[in-house]
Amino acid sequence: MASESRRYLIWLAVGMVAYLLVETCSLLSLYLLRTIAGLSYAPIRMSLSEKHQETVRKMLKDQTSYMRHDPELGWSIKKNGAVGQMYRANSDGIRSNRDYRLMPPNGMFRIASFGDSFTHGDDVRNEHTWQEFLASAKQNLEVMNFGVGAFGLDQAFLRYQRDGRQYGPHLVFIGFMSENIQRHVNVYRPFYFADTGLPLAKPRFVLGNGGIALRENPLKSLSNYYLLLRNPEDVLSGLGRYDWHYQRKPKESAFDILPSIRITRFAVYAAEKVLRPQIFQWGVYNEDAEAFELTLKIFDRFCQNVSKHGALPVLLLFPARADLKAYRENKRSVFAPMIRHFERFGCRYIDLHKAFDKYAANSPLKDMFVRRHYSPTANRVVAIYLADYIASNRLVDKR
Repeated sequence: MASESRRYLIWLAVGMVAYLLVETCSLLSLYLLRTIAGLSYAPIRMSLSEKHQETVRKMLKDQTSYMRHDPELGWSIKKNGAVGQMYRANSDGIRSNRDYRLMPPNGMFRIASFGDSFTHGDDVRNEHTWQEFLASAKQNLEVMNFGVGAFGLDQAFLRYQRDGRQYGPHLVFIGFMSENIQRHVNVYRPFYFADTGLPLAKPRFVLGNGGIALRENPLKSLSNYYLLLRNPEDVLSGLGRYDWHYQRKPKESAFDILPSIRITRFAVYAAEKVLRPQIFQWGVYNEDAEAFELTLKIFDRFCQNVSKHGALPVLLLFPARADLKAYRENKRSVFAPMIRHFERFGCRYIDLHKAFDKYAANSPLKDMFVRRHYSPTANRVVAIYLADYIASNRLVDKR
């Protein structure tokens, strides 16, 4: 009997050692993946971080200084909002130090711009945005900045419809940065970008019957955010129904405390990324992905709507730092698949890779960016190139 007990204890000890060895190897593997390859296990949270809880509470109390909840768009800029001396909005929530008449003054050529943070001009002051540099290029140019940080093309289009077209612009710049495509299949921003400062939901378009249909913002009311704070798991699982990122990423679990569980779930997720269609394949757009087709259809709908209301739509393609670096090395534009579509259907576009190639080819990349966005120098390059485009196409004369 004693020998049986001793044998049992030995096997138990061997099992414990083997288990600890598995957990140790798993932990080491996770560490090596993070430090060498820059990869980490980052499941979707089914709760709100302390930072996100604080942001939502401030929004509910109307204590945010610049951004606000928007029932239709998800979020937008507050009327007369400001962030110190960096960002300032006018009484209509448009980034500007002044207000605008509803219709352009006589003799003024009005341009309205819509898009994300590269249109908004994140990380620079109002006077250092490309819109302000462009407006100063010619006396009869007025350039309105409807850009909003973290926007997708879908939200930019909805903002044009609701807020922009009433101002009667002659020319509409539709801004798009290469990464934006990932936002068009996103419903709750932290599902896509966990560290976002905007833990908010947004509308999105879906494909169907050869076109696109709008699914409205699922958290239209502030009362929805009270519920999110009280019962996050139920609300978040509902938001994930139409969110591409939620459907494909692992969700956090109580068992994630174990390194072996984390490395196993990470391996399964990595395998699915190889086997299932992704938005980017080998660093370029996957033209078979839902997000790619959806993005092209939003572009088309946006352009048609602008033209219908008497303005000229021009697509502005903003390269991010990695895009610009790759273009300098091989002269290949990340936007090439989209450009083929634009040229096939006669859409006007400006690939801003060429602006930097023409006016800043020898400038270090570090001088072109402030954190992830364009520096004042880069915004001036964009403005000069756009001024050239307007002049060479005689758009002011043809209005």
